[in-house]
Amino acid sequence: MKKGLSTPPSSIPKFWPVVCILDLLITAFLGLIMRYKIIFPFRALDLGHTLHAHANFVFSGWVSLTLFSCIVIYVLPEAKAQKRIYRFAFYLLEITAIGILITFLLQGYRPLSITFLFLSFLASLLFVFRLWKDLKSDSVPTGVRLFIRGAFIWYLVSVAGMLILIYLTFSGVGSPIEIRSALYFFLHFQYNGWFTFCIFALLLNWLHTVNRPIKTKTVKLLFWLLASGLIPGYFLSILAFYPKMWAEIPSIISVLTDFTAALILFWIIIKVYPHINIQTPKSTNILWKIATLSFFLKIVIQAATLVPSLAAFDFSFRPLIIGFLHLTFLCFVSFFLIGYLLYHRQLKTEHSSIAQIGLIVFVIAVILSEVGLFTQSLFAFLGIYPFVFYKILFWITAGIFLGLLCFVVGNLSKKTGQKKRPEIVK
Repeated sequence: MKKGLSTPPSSIPKFWPVVCILDLLITAFLGLIMRYKIIFPFRALDLGHTLHAHANFVFSGWVSLTLFSCIVIYVLPEAKAQKRIYRFAFYLLEITAIGILITFLLQGYRPLSITFLFLSFLASLLFVFRLWKDLKSDSVPTGVRLFIRGAFIWYLVSVAGMLILIYLTFSGVGSPIEIRSALYFFLHFQYNGWFTFCIFALLLNWLHTVNRPIKTKTVKLLFWLLASGLIPGYFLSILAFYPKMWAEIPSIISVLTDFTAALILFWIIIKVYPHINIQTPKSTNILWKIATLSFFLKIVIQAATLVPSLAAFDFSFRPLIIGFLHLTFLCFVSFFLIGYLLYHRQLKTEHSSIAQIGLIVFVIAVILSEVGLFTQSLFAFLGIYPFVFYKILFWITAGIFLGLLCFVVGNLSKKTGQKKRPEIVK
């Protein structure tokens, strides 16, 4: 049995996934030069501006662009995927992402960079409103449509958090705690809402295309558990700032609903795992296993913030915050998406040793980075702050960038598309 024979539709430009992975490469480079700035003098680089460029570009240029693209390519019927508005929205989102990158690097949060940020939201809204209507197709499974629309709602909610953050920052009326609370609002509904719900939708759609659909009743139960825990889950992010009963009760509710949803998801995975193991190529299989484990670890770490001492430490030590965000963004979201694109042959490693080696180095370096960040956090919790960790993390980040660079070069040297819709592998 051959694995991963699914190919992209001929109506979609073959360079879409290449553009997306190049954006991830740019993000990795920004991460590398920020690590360099910490241990070496680099006066030409403003660390704050670079951090904002890094964060905002990765949201619009890599994750959102890739998620929207995957929905258009693999969820919509081909006749609807061919609409020009989707190509226009793709180009607009990428152009505004580049504008965000350049303006934030040069000036940080200023009127021009905020303008590009606003234009990026408008480009996303083109996808959201058009897809919302086109998802009415009978060919889109009910559960998939439910999760995608839920993801869109959480995306809009997260944008509200970003607007509040901008207002508090520039008006001068926001305290440091209020500004950070607004930032965590945006991050929470992006990571745990928009990203997570969309990934579940893509996974459920994939199971449907390979004739392993999950019962609609089970999918709806999973959806409502995750949705009901998402709003109270925000209080976990601010529990260290407001250790009051009004924040503790919704936090506990969120942990309970998330753990229940995780049990259902674990049951689903166990049920379909033999098929996934046979159906997917080795690269996708490994990436999805890591992504699944990362999702469960994320839930456990979030639950740990119910302990007051851990909550205070979690949100006061930057390496731990970065480690948690990277656990979600790289190990869960990015590994799943790269594996998804590899399965559908929009990215490839076969017949390219450079791409194969690059992907291996990238995955290992990301895992080492997580180990380094959480180990550094553990030492800090014990009151030990060795500077050597910053040097180690710099070289690990260099490995992330070089591995991804080799993976991209290997894909640029090969054709990344075929001329037919994804096929069901039997």
